[in-house]
Amino acid sequence: MATTGGDRPVAKTRLTGWGSRSLLFYAWFVGGIQILFLLGAVAFVMFGSRLQRAAIDANSQAQRLQLSNQVIHANFLDAQASIRGFVLTGQDRFLQSYYTERELFAANLSGARAFAWPGVVPGLEAQGDAAQAAFAFDDRAIIVPRGSARSAALIGQASVRSDLFVAANQRLQAQLARVTRSLAADSARSLGIGLTGSAIVLTVALMIPAALTAIILRWSLPPIIGNTKTVLRLAAGDHAARAVPGGPAEVRELSQSINVLADASDRLRAEQEESVRLSTVVTETAKRVRKHLDADGVTREAVMAIAQNLACDYVWVGLVSGTELTFPVGNREDWGLRRAVIESIPPEYFELAAGLYHQRASYCLNDLHSDEAELVLPGRIREVLLGLGGEALLFTPFGTGRELLGELTMLRSRPGMPWTPAEISAVESVAAEVGRGLDHARLYEQEKDLVERLKDLDRAKSDFLAAVSHDLRAPLTSIVGFAEMLDEDEQDPLSDRHRRMLAAIERNASRLDNLIDDLLTMSKIEMGTFETELRPVDLATVVRAAAGEIRATAEAKGVELGLSGPEEGLVVNGDQEQLDRALTNLLSNATKYTFRGGRVDVSARRDGGQAVVEIRDTGIGIPEKDQPSLFTRFYRASNVVHTSFPGTGLGLAIVRTIVSNHHGEVTLQSREGVGTTVTVRLPLAPDSAAAGEPAPVTDSATEPAARAAGTTRSLRQGAS
Repeated sequence: MATTGGDRPVAKTRLTGWGSRSLLFYAWFVGGIQILFLLGAVAFVMFGSRLQRAAIDANSQAQRLQLSNQVIHANFLDAQASIRGFVLTGQDRFLQSYYTERELFAANLSGARAFAWPGVVPGLEAQGDAAQAAFAFDDRAIIVPRGSARSAALIGQASVRSDLFVAANQRLQAQLARVTRSLAADSARSLGIGLTGSAIVLTVALMIPAALTAIILRWSLPPIIGNTKTVLRLAAGDHAARAVPGGPAEVRELSQSINVLADASDRLRAEQEESVRLSTVVTETAKRVRKHLDADGVTREAVMAIAQNLACDYVWVGLVSGTELTFPVGNREDWGLRRAVIESIPPEYFELAAGLYHQRASYCLNDLHSDEAELVLPGRIREVLLGLGGEALLFTPFGTGRELLGELTMLRSRPGMPWTPAEISAVESVAAEVGRGLDHARLYEQEKDLVERLKDLDRAKSDFLAAVSHDLRAPLTSIVGFAEMLDEDEQDPLSDRHRRMLAAIERNASRLDNLIDDLLTMSKIEMGTFETELRPVDLATVVRAAAGEIRATAEAKGVELGLSGPEEGLVVNGDQEQLDRALTNLLSNATKYTFRGGRVDVSARRDGGQAVVEIRDTGIGIPEKDQPSLFTRFYRASNVVHTSFPGTGLGLAIVRTIVSNHHGEVTLQSREGVGTTVTVRLPLAPDSAAAGEPAPVTDSATEPAARAAGTTRSLRQGAS
């Protein structure tokens, strides 16, 4: 016994002769037997019919002979009666009747002899002899005188012969009756035998094919049922199931076909599983490679993935630089090629690698002992590979775009493990990931260097701005101080012309002071030293103060400034000086970019748990494309860059930083040519916190006066 891939035993049998025939052969065989038996039955019936016909013919012949014998008997008796009538009466009519009957007797006797068979001929001859003897005495009685003794004697002799004739006739009649009965019995027996034989032959003709059909079905059905069960088991997932060959040739071929298909399905499933496994390996390797932004990490992950998942004994990752091949640190030392091998690489090696890379192909040698390997590989390299026990070699280049970056060399030392197309495809996918990973690592290094340079430049710029701001603040303080002294000198009063010049100096000094403040603030923000001291602040007071500070500028420009009665008690946790700076910057921008006759409205209100300050103007507006970048430092809208509006692009960036430090948000809505609305939202301080801190200064009488001297105060604070 032998077993298949499943658990069912299969008997090894040699199918020869009848066992190797097909169902078609057995169908023809059964049909032939049935035809033979049918022909036999027909022949039997025909033979019986022939026997019956022969018996019927013989019986007809016997009956005809019987009838002829009776006619002969009648002719003879009529002739004897006629001769006796003539002897007694002498009338010619009796004599004429005698001769007529005698002729009929002769004719009928001759006719009877014609269809008599040998067994009855003696009886006919006996009758003929007796009749001729009687007719001889009758003829002599005719010529002798009537009534004479001689005539009576002749008639007596004729009567004796007549008795002999009658006795012979009766014997023949009895013989013919026996023959007729025998022939009738034979005919009936032949008919019975024919019918019985035909029935038997027909029965056998029907039974034998049925029996043969039953035997063939009993021989064929189990393998067919077994094949059906095998197919159902395979369909249900029992991949080890196999059909047991048996039965006719077609059924055996069907079983073998099922097994061939099952084996092919196993191979395809194994190939698919291997393809899925390799695809998973490629995907996981790609994920691991992408985690690294350095060349060593990329090559190390590639080496580990190939060695662990592709049954590879040795892996090398070589990087190409010009006409030099180097191996990164990520390779294991015992896997590295010797220096002598690297030096023995021919110059055309790089051309071969570049050509393979441009074709996105690999070079595979599945037998390092072959003549091809001896012709292709340099002798020194082949010696080293064979020294490592190498059997199969795979070489796959990688790169990025049209640039060759390196190659993967893989060696297997176990015999009977060639590189399959699926494995080669997986290695090529891994190589492509390595090429992308190395390219990303190179780009990352370049980007990192660029970022460091940008950081250095940004630090230098911040240091320069801080230094310039401090250096400008000192002379500016002196200029403003001397301007104030000139304005307040009562001993030598200035003329109106000089006072207008002095006012211009103060205005430009104020602008320069604001610019220096913006530069210093931005420098602190960039260096991370811009700190916000949070304490309860009445935001309504800050709004009124900022509006009062800008009002004079707005009136001088012809812009109407409206204040929507800010509520008392809008207490927030904030830095009053920074909030004042933010609101002042927003109001200053609204006034600056609004033409004469325009309007700026500022309002403060409570919205749930937030304090909301809204500044709305009817100025030039901001193009929609510029709005997303408007809070970026040094950024200015495109519709003011080429106009006479001064500015540095730092104000809104500082506002956003201040609001963000207060855990709030600032939003902007604008439409070019219509106006701009800026909304600042700050969380209200808890009542307990507001109650536990000193109340802010809210004296509306003294605050505007303090704001009126804001320029001088800002200069002095900056100088300090």
